[in-house]
Order: sequence, then C-alpha cells, then structure tokens
Amino acid sequence: MQDLLLVASRMPVPAIAGEDARAWRMLRHLAGRYRVHLGCVGNPESDRRSEGLVRQFCQSMHVAKPVEAPRRPGLLTSLLGGGADSRLNPGLLAWVQRVWNEQRPARALALGGDAAPFALLRPDLQAVRILDRADLCRGAAALRWAEPPAGLSALRRWFRDREARGLVTQGRGDADGAVQLFPDPAAVDRFKGLLPTDAERFRHLPDGVDVEHFTPSRSYPDPGGLGAPTLVLAGSGGGSAQPDFEAILWFTALVFPVVRAGVPELRLVISGGAGMAALDMIRGLQGVVLAPSDPDPRPWLAHSSAVVLPQRAAAREAALQAMSMARPVVGTAAALADLGEASGRELWRADTAEEFARAVLAAMNPQIGNAAGRAARARAVADHSWERVLARLDRLLEGEPVATSLAGWPLPTRLRP
Repeated sequence: MQDLLLVASRMPVPAIAGEDARAWRMLRHLAGRYRVHLGCVGNPESDRRSEGLVRQFCQSMHVAKPVEAPRRPGLLTSLLGGGADSRLNPGLLAWVQRVWNEQRPARALALGGDAAPFALLRPDLQAVRILDRADLCRGAAALRWAEPPAGLSALRRWFRDREARGLVTQGRGDADGAVQLFPDPAAVDRFKGLLPTDAERFRHLPDGVDVEHFTPSRSYPDPGGLGAPTLVLAGSGGGSAQPDFEAILWFTALVFPVVRAGVPELRLVISGGAGMAALDMIRGLQGVVLAPSDPDPRPWLAHSSAVVLPQRAAAREAALQAMSMARPVVGTAAALADLGEASGRELWRADTAEEFARAVLAAMNPQIGNAAGRAARARAVADHSWERVLARLDRLLEGEPVATSLAGWPLPTRLRP
C-alpha cells in the first residue's frame, strides 16, 4: 500500500447520513486502499468517544487541539489576499509537515477549505492533491458563490465574483494544480465560469447513499400507526436539510387536497414538522400529521405509499434514501436536479400543482408505484451507492501527480519546506 495524507477540519465520525457521512465514508473507503495518515482538529468532548474507532482505519493519526478562531480579516487585507496563514492550526501544521517530510505521501486529500493549505504543502514534491469542498455546498456557505441576482450593479457583481473566486483560490489567482470536488453540480459550473483556465480542476463528486442501511428487506415498525395510505414529505427537517416552509405550505394548500379528493383516507406526514412554529397554520389540518423529528427516517419511508419532495432546492439526500428504500418519489425539478433518472419510470418530476397531483396519484397506484420503487432501488444501488460514488475518487487519486504553489499563503518561517 502507498501512503495517503488525509487532512480534515474536524474529525470524521461514524455517520449514516448528513454532513458527516461524506467524510466518514471517504475515510473507510481509503483505509482499504492506502496507508492513511489522518490529521484533524478534534472536539475534546464529543470526539473522544469516536477517536478509538477512527484510529483503527489509520496508519497514523493526529488530533490537534482547537485554537481560538482568528479575527476576520479586514476589507483591505481581504482584497490584498492576506490573512490566510492566520487560519492554520499550529499543532496540526507541525504534524502534517512531519508527514510530508518523513512519509512523502504520493496522494493528499483535504476535507474542507480550512484543511486545504495542508494538502498544498511541500510544493516541491510530486503528489496527487485533491481538495473536497463540500463545505462550500452546505447551508449559508452556498450563498457566497451563488450567481449574483439580476439587476445587481457592475461593481457589486465584480465584488461578488471576486469573493467567489477567492473561495477556491484563497486569493492566489489560480487553483494550485489541485483537483477540487463539489457535491453540487451548480458549484462546479459556477467556478468553471469564474476560472475558465482552471475548468478541468473542478469536478463533481456527489454524495452517495448507504444502500445496506436504507434497505426495504428489513421489517420496520409503523411509527405513526395510521393504517392508511400515507404520503411522506421528506427532507423537511433534521439531518442536513434546511426546511423549505414555502414549499411545504404550497404542497398542503394546492396539491394535497386534490390528491386527497381521490383518496379520502390519505394522510400526509411531514417529518420533523412537529417542532416548527412556521407550520402552525396547517397544524390540525385534516389529514396532515406533523411528526416529531426522527434521526432514523426508515420506518416512515417503509410505511409510506409515496415520498414527495416539493422543495425548490436540491433534496438529493432525501430522494436517494427514499429510492434506496424502494419507495416511489415525486419531486420538483429543483429537488431532483442532479439525479438523472427518467421521469415516470424511477421517479416523477413535477413543478405545477396539477402536474404534482397527477404524478402523486400515479405513484400511489400499487402496480405503478411498486414497479417504480423497485426500479428506483435498483438505480440507487447501481449508480448512487457510496461504493459507486467513491470509485470516482479512486480514479482521481490514481491520476497524474502535480506540483503546487503556495504563493500568497505564507507559512511560519520555522516550518517552511
């Protein structure tokens, strides 16, 4: 086996879904192929329970103590590209430097922007260097690179574009020769447009799904005890999803009544809705069940007639979990944006209330819905399992080694290579 340096801004911990699942699956996958040297910043309280397990997957491991967050650089410093070195954890930096000097890994993978400079050390060494930028595709961070809205002044658009470029170049004006991975294809397109000369460096590596965990072959208790046809509105709370209240209200007001007119006993379960004050206006609505947040969505999915995703933003994780559980899925084009499955065979895409209602009724037909669910499960296993997704990472890691540049990212003198 060859050596691989893996640097993470926080310790990868066991996870089935959500933000932590990506890092954990990468670590487990790579440990079977390389001697992994893991450096990360740990949380003394929460990570101590997982540290022993994580070490089993590593040739060597260093958990650095967190340091006080640096003061945010001023506008002038940001414009000049300075201040980047203040974010480097000194304990982690010293350990990573030793790994570069002693092990000379031929591959380096950084998980997150804060970990990126560590993978770019020792620019004189030939190594495959990959930066996983899933951190830019979660929550508010995605707003920092999003396409500026129409009508924005040229000056403000210039500042927005400049800030977005800085997210992947750290002010150096290039992408350092390192491949950068994004789970959101929109991020890939955006950065390719901003840095056309580095377009080949930006790649799409989607999140996968644990098809062994989300499997219909097990028996699950009925969490609602409803004993009636049930729609589950997934991805509405908990996990890494952000509630889309407008989409939930749109569905309950314009789509659900139409579907329920054809299936009077139908129930709509909004997972995680019980604790959402924004949904008080539909609390008590006939047929609507605001369920408490549940870290395990499998029982709800297993006992659903169909899963609906009316969100106006990507809901890949919720869609893949439902598909892996062999449930028919109906979603907006936005919610299913980066899934290539054909509409009407493995899932349904619908954007208007009329289209959505018609698709839900089709999905609830036992013969049609069950066939779509089986096809969706087969597609999830074949194309979206973590094993299949991370095979793409294998191909990148076996690519051509590159040197890199640290210009513009000053290091403490005593640690310079």
